[in-house]
Amino acid sequence: MVNVKDPASFPSSKLITCVLPDDGKDSELLKLLKDKKDIITANSFKCRSTGVSSEGKKGKKLEVEAVRVVTIVVPAKKADEYFEYIFETTEMNNEDGGFMYQSDLVGATPFVLPEGIADEVED
Repeated sequence: MVNVKDPASFPSSKLITCVLPDDGKDSELLKLLKDKKDIITANSFKCRSTGVSSEGKKGKKLEVEAVRVVTIVVPAKKADEYFEYIFETTEMNNEDGGFMYQSDLVGATPFVLPEGIADEVED
């Protein structure tokens, strides 16, 4: 049992970070993680990326594009399992599929919703 007054009782966690194309895969991933894996400790945000350069008339030019960064906090014991699931779900191995990595967290506070709280409904 987690005792918020005793951080040592918090479960060991890892952070999985994915950089995905800005094509809606991030929303699909967040829904799947919630529905299939009961993970609600995830976030997605849009940012600019420069990872590709192309030859232009005036030399090299950096290509800037929008990407989505998804961060997911998972229990350390299941981190590899979730990592593989996310890799497969997002089709990371396809060209322009993005990239991902996982890292240790110094600590993470468990986030639990009270019983009986309804999910938000999209219009």
